[in-house]
Amino acid sequence: MEENTDLEFKSTNGCMHACGHDGHMAMVLEIAKYTKESNYNVLLLFQPGEEKPGGAKPIIDTQFFKQFNIAAIYGTHIYPELEKGKVYTRPNEMMAGGCEFEILVKGKASHAAQPQNGINALTACVEILQKSLEQEEKAFDNNTFHLLHFGTFHSGQAFNIIADQAHVRGSIRYYDPKVFDQIVNIIEQNTNNAIKKYKVQVNFKVNHHYPPVLNNEELFHTLYKNNLV
Repeated sequence: MEENTDLEFKSTNGCMHACGHDGHMAMVLEIAKYTKESNYNVLLLFQPGEEKPGGAKPIIDTQFFKQFNIAAIYGTHIYPELEKGKVYTRPNEMMAGGCEFEILVKGKASHAAQPQNGINALTACVEILQKSLEQEEKAFDNNTFHLLHFGTFHSGQAFNIIADQAHVRGSIRYYDPKVFDQIVNIIEQNTNNAIKKYKVQVNFKVNHHYPPVLNNEELFHTLYKNNLV
């Protein structure tokens, strides 16, 4: 996105990622300065991306950690809405797991005046979305975190032509893996119902799935007892 600031460290080409990664860099560099002046033996890791693919897994897959005797790992993130100058954390659930998914519905094009000759992928896809959202909202109580979001919807080529395909992308977020499985089952059931009802073809695929961040209770209490949080 375009950066409309006059900050000293603003982008040199007018574009910004706007995801806080400059803040992440600043935090780790400050930790580096602090540890250099202390007696602590600390290994600093700059995670190579958090999406497509990213996170801890690419680092682990390199066997990098086998070179060092690592006692514990602490990760940091930015929450702009929290008070500046403080560190916040909690035991167990910290950040939700998430995935990107897509649904591709294929039908058959025909003129809108002759719907009997076509298979309306747009109508079938809309029904999948509506029913999935309604059922997902009712499936969990108020104490269970769950999120089903549809972010993009592309379908059809002209106003008077039956759409031969519809493509949707969305995301699921959760703490409990059973919640994720239940949401996926809801979508799959509705895609199967649409296949039977509308005679469409449906491809439902989950991409770039990341599990939730669950903080180690022992490490949390180590910080807490030392008044670091």
